[in-house]
Amino acid sequence: MALAVTPPAPPPLAVLRPLPTLGSWWLSRDAAAALVAARLRSPFGGPKATFETLESLLVDALAAAGAPREQGGRTSEGPRTLLHFLESLEAAVSGATEGGFGRTAPPLRFFADNRRVCAEWFGRIRGRLTRLAARLDEHPSAARHAWCRLGELHSSAAQLLPRSRGDAASAEGPAGNAAPPLGGRELRQAQSLLRDAEHTSMLLAGALLSLGAFDALEGLRAWTRRKLTPLVAAVAAAAA
Repeated sequence: MALAVTPPAPPPLAVLRPLPTLGSWWLSRDAAAALVAARLRSPFGGPKATFETLESLLVDALAAAGAPREQGGRTSEGPRTLLHFLESLEAAVSGATEGGFGRTAPPLRFFADNRRVCAEWFGRIRGRLTRLAARLDEHPSAARHAWCRLGELHSSAAQLLPRSRGDAASAEGPAGNAAPPLGGRELRQAQSLLRDAEHTSMLLAGALLSLGAFDALEGLRAWTRRKLTPLVAAVAAAAA
């Protein structure tokens, strides 16, 4: 009776070779963890200088990812690595603030004290992260960032329309009185917000189509109709 011979296991490099992005993803994850452990201090300077440099790199990566091939564009390795790094950084900052399984415990007090600053910075770059992920065909990342961005836009809409809270299609105030119309500055903010929401919704829809998440498209349609209709009505009333 012949014995079955188990083939030798391939060396680690042979396993990683077909997945070149895996190594860069792992390095990005470790680099993000190291930056969090250093309280966002880097060779660029303190936390503020680090955030400013990363945001500048994101702008450059977005331009590189959208450049035509004849201009040397579409070199996706660098922009993709930056995207993975920023996503890992957001997860590491969240883990440092809230805690989580498998995450190291850096100085939690620093991130607890600066929770709002970090959240505002990630919110500010969310639109660029969404566009970069879409241009790199990173559909899961594009869908996640677009959904986060829509949530942030809805929060901004609720601040512009505090009486409706963005959840009702009516713009009626207390006791049946109509809510005051949007002023000039508020109207411009609302129009900019709606343009951003339209573009973000298109990116999210494209990512969901690529992922085959057709049921989620119907959910997106219902969500945008329910959450953004009050702001659309307010803008239309102010522009009339």
